[in-house]
Amino acid sequence: MNELNILQLIYAVSILIVAIGQSLVPRFSGKGLHLGVRFSERNAERSEIDDVINRFNWLTLGLGVALAVLVFFLTPLFARSIVLQLFVLLLAIVLLTLPLIRGNKKLKDLKAEWNDPGPRIIPENLKREILGKEFGLIANGLWLHSVAFLIFIACTAYTLTNYDKLPEIMPTHFNFKGQANAFSPKSHSMALLPASSALVLWIIIYLSNLAYLSGKQSLDVRDPEGSLKRYLQARNIWTVFMGLANVVFVGFTQIGISYLFFGNVEYAQLVIVGLLLLSLILVITAIYLAANVGTFGERMEDAGIMSDDSTDDNWKLGGLIYYNKADSAVFAQKRIGAGVTINLATAAGKLIVLALMVLIILPLILLI
Repeated sequence: MNELNILQLIYAVSILIVAIGQSLVPRFSGKGLHLGVRFSERNAERSEIDDVINRFNWLTLGLGVALAVLVFFLTPLFARSIVLQLFVLLLAIVLLTLPLIRGNKKLKDLKAEWNDPGPRIIPENLKREILGKEFGLIANGLWLHSVAFLIFIACTAYTLTNYDKLPEIMPTHFNFKGQANAFSPKSHSMALLPASSALVLWIIIYLSNLAYLSGKQSLDVRDPEGSLKRYLQARNIWTVFMGLANVVFVGFTQIGISYLFFGNVEYAQLVIVGLLLLSLILVITAIYLAANVGTFGERMEDAGIMSDDSTDDNWKLGGLIYYNKADSAVFAQKRIGAGVTINLATAAGKLIVLALMVLIILPLILLI
């Protein structure tokens, strides 16, 4: 099996993983929240909703299989253009949102047909007493990011101190068998490439943690104190997870790749397999937490139907995009799956999205 065949499999399997993950979205949402639509207690468990969700699951999986097969056979046509390969892959992933948009519209129609008012409105006194509390960007486990940063500094210092021990021709790329198949003359920029990669990873994970902590809190009107307790527990759980992910991922990435750069290529396959296993463990753990904790504790035991200040009309494109001019919060809890999303109605939200687009498009342009 050559490298092109392996890429074909990776692209196809990636699409299938995204499709399977999207079909599991209903399991990660809070009670009364289905495909981005919030229902009241009296309608949250109706069979018509289950029918729409089941249809969504089958459409998502079927479309995922079709797109995976299509991309598998299209990839050889763009064998010499990694940009076109990535473009086709991203297009396939975008198309996978179509069943979600369809399901969201169907549920909105049912909600209108049933005259469902949605979750209970949060009383003003509870907004002041519970939602008005500011916990800031503080949570147990946030210090773990400092450990990851210290590993980054130590590894970078070691590389610079031992620069003269690096081989004159450095291995820079390895195939899936762990064999070096690309080399580059020794230079400080090349020697610090693992450090640069580790720093980018550290920044992404750390900023993601801060974005999560600044996400707007929802509330169970029937049990405000209980929902507040679960909210704080969830913040700590997710922060510890992201902190550990930073330590393990950043540390292993920089140490492993730096070790290979020093010419220890006999362990290349072990490093590659280790990175893949770590990624798999992190994904499985994140899925478990999403299903059992939720974003802010809405999946925990005793959690009820959560309320917030947004309406279904504030969520566009099937509940994927949040746009609420009346909400000053930059980040809000997602309605699809677990995590937080950006409020595109805010100036900061627009700047963040613009920066993300530049970070995605610029590398593709440089590859042309």
